[in-house]
Amino acid sequence: MPMFRRADSTGKGRTSHSHVVYQLDDGTGVSSVDRKHSHQLILEDIQETTIQIDPVTNFPQEVTQVTGQKQVLTPGPDGHVHELSDIEMKGEEEKEKPEKIVEEVETHFKKAAQVNKESRDIASVIEEYLANNQWDTKKAAHMTDSDRAIITLNTMSANLKYLSGIQRQNRTDLKYFPVEDGDARVADILSFLVKVILRNTNYWQEETELFEKQSSCGLGVFHVYEDFDDDVRGQIKIVSERWQDVFFGPHYKKDLSDLEYLVVRKRFTRDNLIGLFPEKKKEIEDLFNDIGFSTLDEKEIGRPSELFAHATTVKTYEPMYGFDKYDRSIYMHEMWRKTYSPAYVFIDTTSPEEVVISLEDYEDADIAKIKKIDGYKVISRSRTRMRVTKTAGSVLMDDEYPELSFQGFHHIPVYAEKYGDKWFGKGHLGKDMQDEINKRFSNMVDIMNKTNGYGIMYEEDAFEEGVNEDALRKKFSTPGFCQKVTDITKIKIMEGIGFPAELDKMNQITLQMQDIVLGMNRESMAPENRPDNSVGMMQQERTIMLGNEYLFDNLSMAKKHLGRIVVSKIPNIYTVERIKRIINNQALQEEVMVANKPLNQYSKEEIQEMIEEIVSGDLTKYDVAVDETSFSVTSRMAWFLMMKEMAQQGIPVDPSVIIELSPLPQFAKTKMIEGFAQQAQATAEADDKKYNTEIVKTAIAQGNKVGQGIAQQ
Repeated sequence: MPMFRRADSTGKGRTSHSHVVYQLDDGTGVSSVDRKHSHQLILEDIQETTIQIDPVTNFPQEVTQVTGQKQVLTPGPDGHVHELSDIEMKGEEEKEKPEKIVEEVETHFKKAAQVNKESRDIASVIEEYLANNQWDTKKAAHMTDSDRAIITLNTMSANLKYLSGIQRQNRTDLKYFPVEDGDARVADILSFLVKVILRNTNYWQEETELFEKQSSCGLGVFHVYEDFDDDVRGQIKIVSERWQDVFFGPHYKKDLSDLEYLVVRKRFTRDNLIGLFPEKKKEIEDLFNDIGFSTLDEKEIGRPSELFAHATTVKTYEPMYGFDKYDRSIYMHEMWRKTYSPAYVFIDTTSPEEVVISLEDYEDADIAKIKKIDGYKVISRSRTRMRVTKTAGSVLMDDEYPELSFQGFHHIPVYAEKYGDKWFGKGHLGKDMQDEINKRFSNMVDIMNKTNGYGIMYEEDAFEEGVNEDALRKKFSTPGFCQKVTDITKIKIMEGIGFPAELDKMNQITLQMQDIVLGMNRESMAPENRPDNSVGMMQQERTIMLGNEYLFDNLSMAKKHLGRIVVSKIPNIYTVERIKRIINNQALQEEVMVANKPLNQYSKEEIQEMIEEIVSGDLTKYDVAVDETSFSVTSRMAWFLMMKEMAQQGIPVDPSVIIELSPLPQFAKTKMIEGFAQQAQATAEADDKKYNTEIVKTAIAQGNKVGQGIAQQ
């Protein structure tokens, strides 16, 4: 492999200088231009002279032989020469003081928390609304004291559940496609492998949980990471994180292309922190002692039961650190931030195979000299690396530049609507109408309670002796009851006032307005309006999606980004043998199609080659692109009905295609398709036999002896 060497300094004073030499595989090379000259690196024979006895004359004589070669630099214009030596790489940079790093994390966290504080406050309220906590505490207490109805008709939650149902019925798989010189076979195997990875991490349940947060509160967060706890070989995990614990710095692009940092927080007790960072035990103990956790009385830490309800209700003494005296816990903050540095690359296009050498670990002075080597290129580009810093309180737990297969953020936000630094979901849009619905229906119940004044008024002597109002009260609600009285005029039945129809109409309008605000069309979702044909089903699906496409588009964009991260991590986790086992096991359960051919039609060598390409590096950079493909029950049923209708109308349709789209179990589909294939083969053989029989008959009729011979056989 070509490399760089140093031509040591020579000369004195102003004439002192050195070079960097580019050495080729054959040992030759050229130096950088310094002091208006350069040197060639050549191979010089090593000659050794010995005294040997001439066998003819029997006298001693000098004999010179070439025993090897050595590298030398040709002399400079004035005859000076340099000695070759190895280049020392860049040393470790001086580390920042821990106090300064902790201060940076605190500053970044507070800025991120403040940037979208309004959005977070709104989202917290929406979560309370979805949990049926929709009335102001003081107002509810006043209405209770006034004996007024307090009704919570959580129609907003019902609407959002409809939306969640749509997402569940329209789930998609990640699909990889070849680009440029990519191999379609590799892309298909990759799609299948990623599907298995997603299935093993319960991805689709996590996606639905995230979608519900996205659509209601306005933000859901995917987290992709490598996990070695359950399996020492490693697994790729994807989870939906609580949006309350992930703080994104200022950014405007939903794909995070302009995001510079984010902070993730997680609560830990002292023992948990020591377990994760045993080398920091003394500092962690001092931190918790400084907070005063060790001096708390057991009575003092008795937590009110309502504080257990939700993590967001935990009372803390300091927003940044999250000291919680009840849990004796503290937040650990993990900050991910981009760092930038110039990255130089040396390129040699003169060799049979292009040589590319990274100059990342070279000193700036050496890079400056390498740029002066004639005939070669040095290009500059910006290098982005992720720096991950963990702090707890005033203690720096860890600060590193991890070796990541994907140098980017592994927390992916999925927004509903985002304008600048503000984001919100459908819950924010429907909150005011939800308040109006609760108020109006509570008023309606109040009015009904007051207008429902049905009863009986009577005089004391209206009943005969021995009969009182209790007997009448028991009979009054019984159809066809009889009651003997002394005087019918002494009894009067009181009827209540009818409920105002205008109020009922107003309530219906309020419900309709909430549907409009939330972009829902619940009338078309009703079971009685469900079409029974494919065109109608697809049209209904488009109607329901109208006004909600942006939610699914944002989810799709995040999902494709997630797919790129997953592919980049596969070489770190999966070996060739492990991938082969996964694919072979799955092939026993379902048919694996690779480039439109069943996997079992490929040789072991071909499968080995395809898998080796997958684990060789990050395919998303050059060979494959990420997209989605639908596998929802709703979509498949619509396609099934469409194919069925086409076949009924006489359009030639392969029966196996219709069966594959049907909702039948996979084993039933396989048996039916195999049955069709056997039936088709038997029909073809019967047709061939019939055709041959007709030929024989014709030959016999014409007196053909060959035909007669065939007939006898």
